[in-house]
Amino acid sequence: MGLGKTFQVIAFLCRGIEEGRVRGPSLVVCPSSTLDNWMNECAKFAPSLRAVAYSGSQPERLALQQELQDESSYDVLITTYNLATGNKLDRVFLKKRNFRSMVLDEGHMVKNCMSSRYKWLMQIRARFRLLLTGTPLQNNLQELVSLLTFIMPQVFAQSLPALTHAFKSKAPSASSARRAPGTDSDDAVASSVAASGTQTPADSEAAGSVDAKTPADSGAVGTVDAQHIEQAKTLLRPFVLRRRKCDVLSDLPKKIENIINVELTPTQRLLYDSIAPADGSDDIRAQLQTIEDGNQEDTKNAKSKQPAASWIATFMELRKAADHPLLLRSHYERPQLEKMARQLLREPDYCDANYTYVLEDMEVCSDFELHKLCVTHPKMHKFCLPDEALLDSGKIQRLRTIVDECVERGEKMLLFSQFTTMLDVLESVLNIWKTPYFRLDGQTKVDERQGMIDIFNSESSSVPVFLLSTKAGGFGINLTSANVVVIYDAGNNPSEERQAEDRAHRVGQTKDVRVYKLIGSNTIDEVILESSKSKLLVEQMFWF
Repeated sequence: MGLGKTFQVIAFLCRGIEEGRVRGPSLVVCPSSTLDNWMNECAKFAPSLRAVAYSGSQPERLALQQELQDESSYDVLITTYNLATGNKLDRVFLKKRNFRSMVLDEGHMVKNCMSSRYKWLMQIRARFRLLLTGTPLQNNLQELVSLLTFIMPQVFAQSLPALTHAFKSKAPSASSARRAPGTDSDDAVASSVAASGTQTPADSEAAGSVDAKTPADSGAVGTVDAQHIEQAKTLLRPFVLRRRKCDVLSDLPKKIENIINVELTPTQRLLYDSIAPADGSDDIRAQLQTIEDGNQEDTKNAKSKQPAASWIATFMELRKAADHPLLLRSHYERPQLEKMARQLLREPDYCDANYTYVLEDMEVCSDFELHKLCVTHPKMHKFCLPDEALLDSGKIQRLRTIVDECVERGEKMLLFSQFTTMLDVLESVLNIWKTPYFRLDGQTKVDERQGMIDIFNSESSSVPVFLLSTKAGGFGINLTSANVVVIYDAGNNPSEERQAEDRAHRVGQTKDVRVYKLIGSNTIDEVILESSKSKLLVEQMFWF
């Protein structure tokens, strides 16, 4: 969240080396986007710290493994989550090392104790574990259990069943809410943790810290009651070092949030209404809560009898329709697809393809995907969509105003979307507007990311827009040259959105940051926004 976590960790590692308390190298695992930044920060603040980046191609990493056999030759090994948990050769190499400490940057990456990432990272040996995150709780209090178990498995692993049961409980009924605190699940949790021998960080070398700011619980108000939140606070308090912007950055400029309600275009509204359930937002809201709770049995009690899997598909279609009609297929109808398939077979790349298979593939593509296909093949150009179709979206039309204002004021903008396909559409739109931009998403090469960030942040850069996926571009990177942030599509996880906003609102920012959230009027966006607000209410109750 821009409060100096990286700098603090570097200072912590240097202090440990100076005092000679623990021998051996440390491991830092971070998102791909921040690997270069970690190396740069180490070189800047601690040039004597021997930091090595474990990255590159597989042959390069194999050669590096040989060099790193001597653990006295380096102080810190820095790698990414993808490398640490992906290739078997990398996992085995890291598992055989004896690290004195392991630091997980963006530690919420291990919020799911059932994930393969969690299990592989848990196998890495380290005498001390430290999690860095601005959002330790993103969806529910069970994530807290995963984080606690990761930093102190010898303490919390035995308590895992009781803790999971306690934090999974629904809000009590009126009668049960009046029972005395400390009964039933309270006693089960307390006795289980006590039996495991809970220690404070001062008592245990393996205790880690979580740097946190804005957790949120997807059960929201009404799913986890205040009593369970108090349990969570009691458990977490000994293991947390919390910094808040208001405590350490009193002179940080303001962050001003603007919710922009956008009317859909007529074409967009017709498409959206053709997908939306007859019962409207109430049914969407009920099904969304059912799916988030992970209880498919509740679906039987909802007005709609669709299974949860079908509802998830419907939600995705509604979100796409609210974003841009071209994310679905309505322009290209079957007769036109048949003509396009025959024409495509005349292209060199498709001369040996089967007509039936080509047509089947086209039928599952969105309008924009088909448009891109036509753009990239000369013989298909006559089937390309006109610019008017690319601009036929309420959000795009509102975005034009924001972009024009930024360019006129000489400001820079971060433009986030949950969907890479939507980023593709935005690229085409910016090209129509002749607006320069950079783009960073999960497919951007790791060794290219920092270069783009540095150029965008430079005063001499004339590029006003940085397109980013909320997942890949929302964590760990510094983009303080921008003071306008646009969240193009609402997400189910408000913590991710806050992380994205704080790419600009952090140390080094000198201007007030304006955040614009584009919400389609009378669409699923409003339901998601309502859910996000209720999740964030838990933050006010949770933090001490």
